[in-house]
Amino acid sequence: MRRQVVSKSASRPEAIARRAQHQRWEKLVLTLDPSQRPFDITPWPVCTTDGCHNINSRRNFTECTQCTREAALERAWRNAGKPCKECGKPLTKGQGKYCSSVCSNRAGSKLFRKNNPDAHRAQRRRQRQRRKEKLKMQKLEAFNNGEYNIPCIECSEPFNAFGPNGRKLKFCSRKCSKKHHHTNRRARKRKAFVEIVSVKKLAKWQGWKCYHCGRKIDPTKTAPHPRSLTLEHLVPLSKGGEHSYANTVASCWDCNCIIKGDRAIGEQLKLV
Repeated sequence: MRRQVVSKSASRPEAIARRAQHQRWEKLVLTLDPSQRPFDITPWPVCTTDGCHNINSRRNFTECTQCTREAALERAWRNAGKPCKECGKPLTKGQGKYCSSVCSNRAGSKLFRKNNPDAHRAQRRRQRQRRKEKLKMQKLEAFNNGEYNIPCIECSEPFNAFGPNGRKLKFCSRKCSKKHHHTNRRARKRKAFVEIVSVKKLAKWQGWKCYHCGRKIDPTKTAPHPRSLTLEHLVPLSKGGEHSYANTVASCWDCNCIIKGDRAIGEQLKLV
């Protein structure tokens, strides 16, 4: 004699009848001697869902397969349409209190900060330290790749721009820095247009010749040598000129400081 399992598509009266038949079969087997019983006759559990009379597919299950699937589907859609507790975005199928792991982690962080303020501060301190170490390693790698070997903004000479804590420097020396900021300050004081001007680029465009006298400029000499390289403003900054490529040229120190001075290009004496 074999146990009869109620099919999933059975109607309610048929399920009740088969359940009664199963109970009668269990009573009959219990009357037999234990040695003559066909197998374990422990009562087979019935689905615990209200209105369902199906027999479970396994003994350790409390619900039948159909009711289990329906309950899982109901749990998946129970929060659909509700707002996320962190960002307010509508939830979809299969989501709980939060719409994403980002919102879940943010809410957990807030709760942890509220309940454990000291541990939270220590955790933030460790995170900042790790970020600093990571940034330091990135800057060291960039330095090894030669990314810090850049030209100076003022004199265009290549130099090692790796500064304190990996900060990228703009000027090769304090002298260039003061000169650049002094020139920009004079222009900004009159609200003039200011841009980064490279005197080496101007000299290269002019073939390393003075704009006024046309003689060769020696890049190895420094002021006050007559042939040294200087930046010349066609309209002086003191008279409203702007600090840009349109108003600057490369000239020798002799023409710039001795002959022209602070006169505009139309006011100066004819240079020979």
